[in-house]
Amino acid sequence: MGCATSTRSYLRVRRDARPWEEGKARSSHLDAGVVDLALHTRGLRVGWAEGRDSRISNPAAEGNTMKRRYLTLTLALLGSFATHPDALAASPLATVALPAPKLDGNVSLESALKQRRSVRNPTAAPLSLEDAGQLCWAAQGLTDDKGHRTAPSARGLYPLQLYLLAGSVTGLSPGLYRYDPAKNALVLLAEGDRRADFERKAVGQVWIANAPAIFVISGTAAKMANLKERGPQFMFTEVGLAAQGFLLEATALRLGSTFVGGFRPREAREALALPDSEEVLAVLPVGHLP
Repeated sequence: MGCATSTRSYLRVRRDARPWEEGKARSSHLDAGVVDLALHTRGLRVGWAEGRDSRISNPAAEGNTMKRRYLTLTLALLGSFATHPDALAASPLATVALPAPKLDGNVSLESALKQRRSVRNPTAAPLSLEDAGQLCWAAQGLTDDKGHRTAPSARGLYPLQLYLLAGSVTGLSPGLYRYDPAKNALVLLAEGDRRADFERKAVGQVWIANAPAIFVISGTAAKMANLKERGPQFMFTEVGLAAQGFLLEATALRLGSTFVGGFRPREAREALALPDSEEVLAVLPVGHLP
């Protein structure tokens, strides 16, 4: 086999050179009247400090004090969910488990690199659910039980989110889906074929709506806040890395795709009903080769 490495093996074994710890979830704690509740799945953080009053010696009075603290925490949480843009994301309608990703294939990484081309005339033939799942994994899938993904992320912060506008995917109802890397599943956010509406409102390139599936990568810059002013730069770099994995996988599957950057960001976000905190970064239509 020489130095040839299958595209999928490359995506699975790729690792960052240094193990970052900053991206791991922190634990909540309650100590001496200080509550620090970290809601990392939503990017929320709610907390306050209240010193213990040493003059309180009545157990009943102290109990009432703790009740007031918990009530304050509850109100703070409700207020945060009401004002945080991510908190009002559409509730999932259904979850579709994807086939387990194939971790090896017949196309070497070197061959996929050589064969990859930007394809803007995919056929309307249906995409299989297996291929759709393989593309999701190639862009943002997990590669081990530590949470590493196929695309590297600065400090393991992972600001990207992958969406699928499914129009003609075998075994999948038309609709807007969000990819859940941890479960390797698609979460249905909105029913109905939305390809033409998205193309008309946000892109203006008719051929895109002919592709059986349109993948969209968004990013949340706030998740990169630890990197200060360079956070957005790292996020933009990361979307290119994720898109390259996607495009190489499409090539290995004998499919055609391209990176579409000519879209209107605000209209794209609104067409997908994304929160203001998310920014659409890449549009990836995919289909069979003509």
